Amino acid sequence: MQITTDDESAQNLKMHKGESSPTDIKRHAAEWIVAHRAAFDGWLTDARTARK
Repeated sequence: MQITTDDESAQNLKMHKGESSPTDIKRHAAEWIVAHRAAFDGWLTDARTARK
């Protein structure tokens, strides 16, 4: 699992600008998942495969 430095920087900037409550962070995560659905689903598939 790997998140780009651009995505990490964007998250840090949002938090720096005041979007740092637990609710904000959960929203950021949900938005990231929507924008990166294929990668996220791939991670889930990999984790399920590794669990077997």
